[in-house]
Amino acid sequence: MKRYRIGKIVNTHGLKGEVKVYPHTDDMSRFEDAKYLIFEGTDEKLEIESIRYQKAMVYLKFKGKDKIEQVEPFLQREVYVDEENMRELEEDEYMIDTLIGLDVFLQDGQRIGMVKDLLQYSANDVLVLECDGKEVLIPFLKQFVPQIDIGGKKMIIAPIKGMIEE
Repeated sequence: MKRYRIGKIVNTHGLKGEVKVYPHTDDMSRFEDAKYLIFEGTDEKLEIESIRYQKAMVYLKFKGKDKIEQVEPFLQREVYVDEENMRELEEDEYMIDTLIGLDVFLQDGQRIGMVKDLLQYSANDVLVLECDGKEVLIPFLKQFVPQIDIGGKKMIIAPIKGMIEE
């Protein structure tokens, strides 16, 4: 089953098994929609007991993990949700992991590269494209990215002059 990365455990908090998570999502309520999380490198599913937010971080407590020693092995590990444990995405809403690796084409059909990453900023998200060995940044806005075909593993972009060429 496909998994989607939603955060990384960066530290413990207190002595009673709470962990501090750096979210890899622009909507932290995704943690509330999940009943459990799966840890990088395992099939282990840990049920979420409580969630709280402080600044831009998520603090989680897992059922049955009541001591700091029980959560220390999870430090610096990515956490994932699977398809049956996540909320339905809205139209034109994507998980970052589904965008990375998509082939990128211009509107005339010319392949120019692939999606390498997505950077999240307060104004708007920015796609990082790998084009002929160099990185190109494209605002992730409908006017520049008019079409995404997840099933076909491709994205059509409409860059303005100077956005791709040097």
